[in-house]
Amino acid sequence: MMALLTVNNLCTTFSTPEGVVRAVDGVSFSLERGEALGVVGESGSGKSVTVMSLMRLIATPPGRIESGEAIFEGRDLLKLPEANLRSIRGDEIAMIFQDPLTSLNPFLTVKRQLTEVLETHRRMSPKKALTESIHMLELVGIPSPAKRINDYPHEFSGGMRQRVMIAMALLCRPKLLIADEPTTALDVTIQAQILELIADLRHEFGTTVILITHNLGIVAEVCDHVAVMYAGKIAEYGKMGEIFVRPRHPYTQGLLRSLPRLDEKRAARLESIVGQPPDLTLLPTGCAFHPRCEVKSEHCLREFPSAVRFGDHHYAHCWHAEDRS
Repeated sequence: MMALLTVNNLCTTFSTPEGVVRAVDGVSFSLERGEALGVVGESGSGKSVTVMSLMRLIATPPGRIESGEAIFEGRDLLKLPEANLRSIRGDEIAMIFQDPLTSLNPFLTVKRQLTEVLETHRRMSPKKALTESIHMLELVGIPSPAKRINDYPHEFSGGMRQRVMIAMALLCRPKLLIADEPTTALDVTIQAQILELIADLRHEFGTTVILITHNLGIVAEVCDHVAVMYAGKIAEYGKMGEIFVRPRHPYTQGLLRSLPRLDEKRAARLESIVGQPPDLTLLPTGCAFHPRCEVKSEHCLREFPSAVRFGDHHYAHCWHAEDRS
């Protein structure tokens, strides 16, 4: 089966007064239809820049997609004419952004913002677009959708605004849904509802999902595969079960140890990863994680490790990956 999306050697840089930042550095992955990929890592690891690059939403300047390809159903998103790409965005590929309050237009009603999507991409009449929009609001759990659709974004709570964003993203039944930290700033109850909603809609529509988050626990709720990013690179990639049961990269293991546990031995304390993420303008030589790594060796300081593979779908960029179990 042909992959829905194949990303090869994606590199995105930003020019800053301190120098060139390689925010995304050689990222590659592939997604089959209906699969869900979780991209995790600390702030500044390159998660959001990766998906913004795929959508060609990087501000130029200061940003620039240096190299790579993103093949979506046989078309390279990085080389398509802008007009062709606009027809794909919001239709075949949809994105849920971190902050729905700033992503929604505060001067337009929810009705106008939803119906515009269907009128533009599906050429629906205003009446039919309104009916479809109300149905989608009902599907994502907005109470009294026929009434609430006439409200403005500020009249919704944070959780309800995120549901509106999800409804907007799913109106055209996209083949690929990108969710960039969709539960940020929401309380845990609403987080659980949003994740359950994304999982349910994924199974109902067969939508492929890329979920961006800093929390591996969130990924476990939705995803099949996990890409762990650090300093613009994928440190480890694998099926969710493999990553959780046998993580091979020290960074992945550190992220897992930082998760809250319910068992008595681990409930009293949370373990953190020593140190801070690196300054991308002053990256250390070799493996960028080595200043924080407990198992580093001289080799780690000199050279970035090639991928060590564990089966067809699991690999880690670590000189000591085969020692970690």
